[in-house]
Amino acid sequence: MKLAQCGAALAIIGALLAIPQAPVASTPLTQTAQAACTITIPSTVKKIDGLGNYSQIRPGAVVCLPAGTRGNLKLFNLHGTADQPIVVRNSGGTVRITGLTYTGGGISIIDSSFVRVTGTGISDRCGAEYDPAEQQCGIEITQTYKGVTVVTKAGNSHDFEIDHLYIHDTSTAISSRGIGIHPEEGQTVSGFYAHHNYVHDTRGEGFYVGSEPHGKPLSDVGKLVNVEVSYNLVERTGYDGIKVKVAIDNVKVHHNVVHDAGLRGALHHESGIQLAMSVGDVYNNFVQADIEGLATGRPLDNPTTRYFNNIIVGGQNAGMNIAENNAQIYNNTVVRSGIVGIKAGGGGARIFDNIVAGVSGSAIQGKSASIFNNLVGSIASAGFVNPADDDYHLLAGSPAVNAGRNTGLFPLFDFDDVSRPQGSQTDLGAFELVAP
Repeated sequence: MKLAQCGAALAIIGALLAIPQAPVASTPLTQTAQAACTITIPSTVKKIDGLGNYSQIRPGAVVCLPAGTRGNLKLFNLHGTADQPIVVRNSGGTVRITGLTYTGGGISIIDSSFVRVTGTGISDRCGAEYDPAEQQCGIEITQTYKGVTVVTKAGNSHDFEIDHLYIHDTSTAISSRGIGIHPEEGQTVSGFYAHHNYVHDTRGEGFYVGSEPHGKPLSDVGKLVNVEVSYNLVERTGYDGIKVKVAIDNVKVHHNVVHDAGLRGALHHESGIQLAMSVGDVYNNFVQADIEGLATGRPLDNPTTRYFNNIIVGGQNAGMNIAENNAQIYNNTVVRSGIVGIKAGGGGARIFDNIVAGVSGSAIQGKSASIFNNLVGSIASAGFVNPADDDYHLLAGSPAVNAGRNTGLFPLFDFDDVSRPQGSQTDLGAFELVAP
């Protein structure tokens, strides 16, 4: 399982703030996802219990859901290992899960570890890399209270992977979420990896990863470590598109596409991507914002977060609203925001090598000594290829070309995962110009 295998290495990378980053590629499918089914679960079964009706499920098992429509499903007490996770996948076609039997969701994962739920039984064409019409996610969840919920009441709950699922049009009776995990008070849960999912039209968040502090001290709150949310396509959510809360070590949010989040207009729930009481690297995301693009709240004292290679389009309030101390905000492209393009109120925050264009209010707000080498102006003056079609690649004559750095802190790759620099210096903003 990816987080278990790479957690230590990624934690070391996250600690080395002064060193440019290397690209993180999409994780290839594990062999077990394509292996033969160990056991097939009839469509009438609503509960799979590793200590009960399916006690024969062991580490390395491939648990198959046959194609067709079925009701809500609970997965209890399934425990794989780092080398042999338990895989639950579709088989023979698309599995459609619907119904309101359980408030926990279409699929509930309860008191388990090293479990992967994947829709790759037929195809892996799912997530941010594909347009909505091209999605071929193997598990579809719709008209349920929530999409997928991970419950961690037992102390041995950890290491979950959720991928290639299509979750949409969840219940409007509650603030329904697409994919969520909520550690219990006092717990620290390690390992949550959600990637290549397509989530749209939820009344609450598309992704809610973490716990709600409710004003309690950090020591008492449920926490997450080793978190990755990547390559997901999220559209039309009532609350935040992707929310990560109380995730305190080795957190990465990257290569996601988020459109039209926060449509209910609820205060503090209006962002495309939001981190709260969390650390992290947030990079290579595209957010088309309604109210706010990328935001943080209730910051930790010194999270040393980094935000780079993100493209933020729109946002009535702000393109990027970053609250924590010592945040590093660089090589982002922010266009068409309202009140402010990039705002960073924390002490020690640095804003540099960004492009901020076409903002109707203030382009950048922060401590003046920490704002440097940004390209600010009109959209026309930035030298984009086709901004009317949201193409923010750079023209050869753009003033952003070779206007960055080749030493110090900069990404070693751009939004397209092209290596930097292509010229004598890096280019400003999310894209590096590639010579023909």
